Order: sequence, then structure tokens, then C-alpha cells
Amino acid sequence: MAKNQFKFKLKITGFELEVEGSKEDVAAITSSVTNQIKGLTSPQFLGDNSETEDADTMEVSLPQLSSPQKKKSTRKKIPSNGSSGNQKVEVIDFKNDPKKYSTPLMTWNKQQKALWLLYVIKSEKNVTELTVTQIVNTFNTHYKQSKTINSGNVARDLGKVKLGNGALVGEDATSSPRRWYLTDAGDSSVQNLIKDSKK
Repeated sequence: MAKNQFKFKLKITGFELEVEGSKEDVAAITSSVTNQIKGLTSPQFLGDNSETEDADTMEVSLPQLSSPQKKKSTRKKIPSNGSSGNQKVEVIDFKNDPKKYSTPLMTWNKQQKALWLLYVIKSEKNVTELTVTQIVNTFNTHYKQSKTINSGNVARDLGKVKLGNGALVGEDATSSPRRWYLTDAGDSSVQNLIKDSKK
């Protein structure tokens, strides 16, 4: 065999691999197995000398796969108020007068439920601005039977109606977390919603 050439033969007889873990371990396990199999197929055992040897058959034992350690989540847990502080979001306690404000219907979408809650809290508690988390926690505490709402959808849906001349809500971007409030058009929209729900 000419210089600068080599012959490499890998034979794994009865190779079996069984791995057990949770879904979080999949990436670590895959990476570990891939790296170790790559190590087997790399001709590192040839050494540094330029004279190569014919290796007709070479016994290679598979390295021991170390048990994967659970990856620690690098995501920071965000407190329930959506801010990085430790303060807990209080559910706003209020008494709804169904004759005045009706009650949220199951058929209302998440946006309508959020707007209705902003209106009732403003009217009853004189609280004009709420965070998305306050809206969600307060609604879900008082009106589970009307189908619960979630932060992602409420933030998205309120974002859809904060644009243009007929915007139903405004957003105070200077506060952290951001706070939402009803515009005059928003008040009118909720008043119509209440009227329709009483029919």
C-alpha cells in the first residue's frame, strides 16, 4: 500500500443500543451517541507516523455510553405578573352586577371577555389599567364556567384592536409589565356587547 494511504475496516458485531430517558434528554442522548459513533469511525488509532500499516481486522469495543444528565432549563421562570420581579399578581376582587353589566357568555371570544372585564373593573373599582396577567387571572378566577382565557391569546387579541382611529384599547408601554386600558370606542363596544347579551 502506498504512503499516505490507509485501509480502515470497522465491524460491530451484535451492536445493540437501548436508551431510556425523558423527552428533555433526547438531544443530549442523540448528541452523545453520535459523537461516540463518530469516534469509532475516525482513524485516530493510526498514530502520527506517516508509515501506515495494513489492518486486516481490528477489534474495536464500543465506548460505554454514559448515562445522560438532565439538561437544566436555561429559560428563566417568569413570575405570574409577567415581570422579572418577585411580586405576585393579585386577582382583582370585584362584585359584578349582572343587571348592569350582564355576565360573560361562553360564546364570547377571548378579546370580548378581556374588554368586558376591563370595562367592569374600571366601572366598579375605578382601576383603569390592567396587565394581561391581571386580566387573565381575574377572569379565570371569577368566570371559569364561561371558558377560561390565556395570556398569549389575550395579548394577541388586544394587540389587534389597539390600532387605528377606532382603536378599542390603548397600551401603556412605559410600565413594566405593560398595562392595557379601554378607549372611548372600547367603552362603546363593551356597552353594545352587554346590550346584545341581554336580548
